[in-house]
Amino acid sequence: MVIFEKKCYPILIMLMLFAFFIIEENDGSSTHKEEYLLAVELAKGTKQAYETIYNKYRDSLYLFVYRQFYDEEQAMDIVQETFTRLYASRDKIKPDKGIKSYIFTIAINQCHSHKRKKDYKKIDSIHKMEEDRGVFIKDKSHSPEKRSILNEMEDFLLRTLNGLPEKQKNIILMKKTSNMTYDEIGSSMGFSKRHVKRLANMAITEITEAFNKAGYTNDGRFTL
Repeated sequence: MVIFEKKCYPILIMLMLFAFFIIEENDGSSTHKEEYLLAVELAKGTKQAYETIYNKYRDSLYLFVYRQFYDEEQAMDIVQETFTRLYASRDKIKPDKGIKSYIFTIAINQCHSHKRKKDYKKIDSIHKMEEDRGVFIKDKSHSPEKRSILNEMEDFLLRTLNGLPEKQKNIILMKKTSNMTYDEIGSSMGFSKRHVKRLANMAITEITEAFNKAGYTNDGRFTL
């Protein structure tokens, strides 16, 4: 097992956390306009609009749901149910609120419903999280020794993320898997933008403290 000296890898940790947290947001004006037009067409029952929305958001939604359970079958079922419910409730969509937020609202509710089922059993996800490497560290050019270190650090980050309170975890996942803005996340979760930022900063603090306690070091404070 790699032993981490407290002063050895502050830069690596800083780079990993910087890759993990999205510091600036685009205004997304063109994307919002596209979403608005898709929502309008979906509300009319246009099949092409539904297929475009499905193809556009299916993969990012799957990544979000998968990391709730680390179970492929459960994730696929919930994604399919989400889009089924989206089409069934298309007349309730408010185009100005954004279609992505509406999709994630449905998905979050479906995840909650699934976890409340009597026969729900939480899967041991430790080995699954290790298979999730590469989500936060994309660079494969490191030497084998550095890659081993980064893998261990990423595994620790994923375990820490999985142990966060659910609301904080969901905010981080929506930022990372779908590049959602604070406004979009707030709309999905029923929170104000300010409250989303507060929860995000709490998540950052918890992750940073976990790294410090584990013997990793971090030269600065990080904001989302």
